[in-house]
Amino acid sequence: MQKHKTMTTILFLLCILLSGCNKVQETSEQTSNPAIDFSPYQSAVTTADIFSNADDYNGVINGRPIFSIAENGKDWVIYEYDTEKNKEERTAVIEDFRLNMRYAVIDDDYWYSFIVLGDEPEPQLCRVNTETSEVSIITRTLDTQSEFSLCKCNGKLVTLSKKTENGVQHEYVETYNPKTDCWDQIKEFSHSEETLEGDNPLGLCSNGNNIFVFLEKNNPNTGKVAEVQIINDIGEIIESATVPNDIYTYISQSFFFDMQMFGNYIYILSSTHCLVGIIEDGELKDILKEDNMEVAFGYQGNSPIFFKRDSCYLYELNSDSRVTEYYIPIEEDKYSILCVVADEEKCYIVCVDYETGKRKGYMFNRKDLGNVYLPVN
Repeated sequence: MQKHKTMTTILFLLCILLSGCNKVQETSEQTSNPAIDFSPYQSAVTTADIFSNADDYNGVINGRPIFSIAENGKDWVIYEYDTEKNKEERTAVIEDFRLNMRYAVIDDDYWYSFIVLGDEPEPQLCRVNTETSEVSIITRTLDTQSEFSLCKCNGKLVTLSKKTENGVQHEYVETYNPKTDCWDQIKEFSHSEETLEGDNPLGLCSNGNNIFVFLEKNNPNTGKVAEVQIINDIGEIIESATVPNDIYTYISQSFFFDMQMFGNYIYILSSTHCLVGIIEDGELKDILKEDNMEVAFGYQGNSPIFFKRDSCYLYELNSDSRVTEYYIPIEEDKYSILCVVADEEKCYIVCVDYETGKRKGYMFNRKDLGNVYLPVN
């Protein structure tokens, strides 16, 4: 029991370290950047301060970015940003809040995320109806502990969970059907806690039709190898794709953090190491490997945008596996990109001066990528 509590505490601390955008103390003023000629560029629209100073950014619903702010030390407040009026609208309040995951699932008008409330020892799945502001906790009927991962496949929510019995850790791919309010375990993996022999799923994601599980396989005779196992929403194996050793080594250098699918493309983030690849001919092939790069928060299409943290660069992945790099000039040179939210139509960028903690938010049409600059004054 003590071991279980210790592991839960470690997980919570990791989530705290990795969730949301870091807040920094504001203390000084900025200097302008005279080296860039801004005349060829058009100015992006500056957003209200509340958007640029949010604690979390989740994606876009009906053309409106969704973001969250911790208020009063115990409430998690979800906002929508009205881009036409350039102002925020308060959507819902989750009371007695303690911890949430950085990534939420947006499905039609619903927002889903695993959260921890009050003195509850385990994370719970929270649902917010952004139309009615109704907040509800979805009761899990399975005897496992959630690992916080969450995606959607064929109308179902998909997550990983675990439990330990007699020195063996069992991990499950679980689904929740909002229409029937039913939980199901569709796939099981297991490994020894002492020797690590067996199969260990590091993460999962979905392209909407199938589920992709990044699986670490440990055999005492042959060592560790990895594969991406593709299953359907009832747990049947469709394909297993080999992960080459150089890709596995790159990913396993640090804590496995996020995994997403965009059409045929797979995105994996392990702390500071980002991989963008594609599964072809039974193998995971890399398209782009870059440190300190992340995908735009909440993007759900087939042509994702990535941003290089602490820089002025965005990257767009096209349908032909071509990566286009965009330089986004910022009016003051101490500012750099903190995070990006995007859909098919618009980009929303938050920049920060790390010396002062001051932030600025912007929005512009995605088709204008490469032709905009970010004003500061």
